[in-house]
Amino acid sequence: MNVRLPLFRRDQLAAALRVYRTFAPDVRKERGRLLLALLAVLGGIGAVLANPWPVKFLIDSLTLDAEARARHLPAWLLDVSPAAFIAGTALAVLAISLLGAGCHSAQAILSATVGQRVAYRIRRRLYGHLLRLPLSFHETSRAGDLLMRVTGDVQALKEMLVPSVLDLAEHGALLLGMVVVLLLYSPPLAGIALAVVPLLALATVRFGGRLRAAVRETRRREGETAAVAGETLSSVAVVQAFGQEEYAAEIFASRNRKSLKSGIKATRLEAGLERVVEVVTGVGTAAVLAFGAREVLQGRLTGGDLFVVVAYVRSFYRPLRQAVRSLARVAKASACGERILEVLAREPEIRDLPGAEPAPRLRGEIRFEGVSLVYPNGRRALDAIHLAVAAGEKVAVVGPSGSGKSSLVSLIPRLREPSEGVVRVDGRDLRQLTLESLRSQVTLVLQESVLFGMTVRENLLFGRPEATPEEMLAAARRAGAHGFVGRLPHGFETRLGERGATLSGGERQRLALARAALRDAPIVVLDEPFTGLDAATEEAVSRDLLALFEGRTLLLIAHRFAGLPAFDRVVVLDGGRVVAEGKHADLLRDSDVYRSLAIASERPALDPAGAQA
Repeated sequence: MNVRLPLFRRDQLAAALRVYRTFAPDVRKERGRLLLALLAVLGGIGAVLANPWPVKFLIDSLTLDAEARARHLPAWLLDVSPAAFIAGTALAVLAISLLGAGCHSAQAILSATVGQRVAYRIRRRLYGHLLRLPLSFHETSRAGDLLMRVTGDVQALKEMLVPSVLDLAEHGALLLGMVVVLLLYSPPLAGIALAVVPLLALATVRFGGRLRAAVRETRRREGETAAVAGETLSSVAVVQAFGQEEYAAEIFASRNRKSLKSGIKATRLEAGLERVVEVVTGVGTAAVLAFGAREVLQGRLTGGDLFVVVAYVRSFYRPLRQAVRSLARVAKASACGERILEVLAREPEIRDLPGAEPAPRLRGEIRFEGVSLVYPNGRRALDAIHLAVAAGEKVAVVGPSGSGKSSLVSLIPRLREPSEGVVRVDGRDLRQLTLESLRSQVTLVLQESVLFGMTVRENLLFGRPEATPEEMLAAARRAGAHGFVGRLPHGFETRLGERGATLSGGERQRLALARAALRDAPIVVLDEPFTGLDAATEEAVSRDLLALFEGRTLLLIAHRFAGLPAFDRVVVLDGGRVVAEGKHADLLRDSDVYRSLAIASERPALDPAGAQA
């Protein structure tokens, strides 16, 4: 037989052990419940081992003569009347069944509880790790696939870490007990019963590895399907606007078909393994029954002994089959565990350096000293930037698309690290400060206002959960959001649609600005906050902007120039370099790049006289 993929090759066994070692601390935290579950397992094993004995004694009592009963029955049962023997047997069978049912129920409940608690810890750890991974990771990953790892893969891993381990422990101990009893009764019968074990092992080896590979492919396909669904649903307005519902549905169907095929392949392999196991164990049971019946006819075993042997063999194969299934589940879950480890193995590129200190309250002075930024694909976004921003200064950053504006401001909260040079705040290298203390003093408002499917109040408090209701209301009023929030069905307790879809662009932007104001950070970065707003809304928001962030260092990325005359300074980027900086009017006169940008802007903020200046 050509065994290409054993259940666990050496590298696969190492991967499974690595999964167990990684998550063992999460399991150990449940040691109390696990101990109770193991006690329940032992009780269940005792019930299974004791189950055939009352019936064995009854059969021997009813079928053997007095001399034989004396040899095969305990002395205290020899004088029991048949009626009492039958009643006692029935009560003993009932008591053993109740004990087994209670133990199995307790084991199932405890196992499920421990599994859910372990899954909770792993899912929380994985999700927190994903949130700390750099933007470069998320820009090259698909959200749907990551979501599948957080949900489905963790759920499968849970089965591997807890229920499967308990099942294997139960089945292993039960098999050991039965083998011991069978050997004491009849070594030949024990040999026949155990003869099928190598065949079962061979079947497990033959199917297990292929099953594991098929499951890994299925999980990958499911991740792709989830990614396509997530991307399409998040852009459903575009799909409908272009009338491409059928096209988008066909793309999803194509991915879904591939997922279906791989899922069916895994199911067939699992069913094939179970079919082989059933046939092999059936052959073993028949062989034991035939040989045992001959032993009874020859007087070497009693009818009761044969009943115990057959009951044990049938019970022996049941945990053996379950053990094979548990190993198959481990193989399947191991593939899911590896997908989780792939994410956890990615170290955050941006993290606290040794010796980093919490930042004091920042004044907001920012300096870029010879800063360059090169993306992983080799594109140079920034090239030897030298720029100083005084504390409390209002600076606008403009430039053609791709000139490095967003890359520049992303360095301030350390969303990215410079490839060369140093970024300083209040004279200190940003890397000398802890990430948490730095980011808590930087507010970022993106061109697409990011709101969550939570209440208005929860969205406003997202950046500063400890803010008081009075502070929240004050920030909403300053950002001009209080009026429309008051008209919502439940005011600040109104739950928004995903990404704030139930609000207009202007309303989303005002909530984002209110959230930024509530954060009360000394450094505020606004990345094209007027994108998507109509002229009237832009003018209203722009008018309130400088007052809203008075006393803070403000950097505004702008592609329309309506409010730029009010800024202390405008910095012009082109090709990742600072090509000009100064007041709005001076740049219109002296900078060809700035002048061309102003002319090309949607609403150039200059009058004819100014243009001629």
